[in-house]
Amino acid sequence: MDARSTLGMVREEDFLARKLDIQLDYWAAEKWQLENRLLVGERAHRHTEAFQSYENAQLALTLGLQQHELFLTKLKLDSAVDDLTHFQTRVTLLESQVRLEKEKVERLKQQQSLGGQSVLATKEAEFVDKLHDASQQIQDLRLEIQGLKLGHATEMTKVSKELQALLRERDFVWNQLKCLEADFCCRLKEKEAVVLASQEDIAKLRECNELAQRVGDERAVELTITKMELKKAEDESLEMKNMVAELMSEKVQTSASDELQNAYRRLEEVRLENRNLKELYAELEAKHDEKRRLDKPVKTGKKDVTTRNLSSEMEAVAAGESGQCKRLRSRSRKARGEGVHLPSSKVILFLTQNAGEDCKAHQSW
Repeated sequence: MDARSTLGMVREEDFLARKLDIQLDYWAAEKWQLENRLLVGERAHRHTEAFQSYENAQLALTLGLQQHELFLTKLKLDSAVDDLTHFQTRVTLLESQVRLEKEKVERLKQQQSLGGQSVLATKEAEFVDKLHDASQQIQDLRLEIQGLKLGHATEMTKVSKELQALLRERDFVWNQLKCLEADFCCRLKEKEAVVLASQEDIAKLRECNELAQRVGDERAVELTITKMELKKAEDESLEMKNMVAELMSEKVQTSASDELQNAYRRLEEVRLENRNLKELYAELEAKHDEKRRLDKPVKTGKKDVTTRNLSSEMEAVAAGESGQCKRLRSRSRKARGEGVHLPSSKVILFLTQNAGEDCKAHQSW
């Protein structure tokens, strides 16, 4: 019963070990899938970051170009304003010169009233020409100033339109950047949540793996202890079998030794009887020799069939007795454990049969 329960425990341990290996393989595959998903998410995140960086750089370049154009337009506007200021200063200077000329004309008129009229007329004509030229120059300057004002107004309108377009484009791009940033933040939060969940799953898998490893180690220790107990039980069973075999052999040897002692006693009795028969045969032989000497039969060259060679027969009996003793000694040694164990009943039967045959032979002689 103990051996069966131990074998059942060993089979259960093997089944649990195989089940644990399958569970560990499943957990390893799941961990590998989660790591692959995490790597794919990180790769997509890096791709999105690179694309966002490219778009940001492109927008920054566009804004930089627009700002450069705006700066150039401002420079043109500032130069136009400077030109306008320069023309205004020239107009002011010309107006001051005209006033000075008018004052000279008035002084000349006063001198004309005092001096000669011819000289005055000549100077007046010269002054009128100069005044006409100056008024013409002033008119040209005013026309030029008006043209510059119109060009400045046109440039200002154009610059304001471009500036408004740039501002609208900037606002649009800024809104797009805000939307992209919000979308990117949402995706980043989702990826971070996925990464955290994956890390938690990996941590749980590691804990489960460690727990399974500990359980496997404990099962291995229990399996080793069970195998040692099974081996110990097998050794004890083998020892018990050896003890039972020794006890059985001792019992057989004890019973065989008792039967052999009885057989030896019978053999001694048979030997004593044989010795008495030998003495009787010796007496009979002596009587037979004496009778043969008295009778002195005629020699015919043929053997008498009735005559017996008692000496040869006695030698044969002695040889048979010595061979029988040797066989009994060898069989007794085998019965004592030096060779094959013979049943005591067969040994006794063999000895009694041989003893009975010897007795019959001696009686017949």
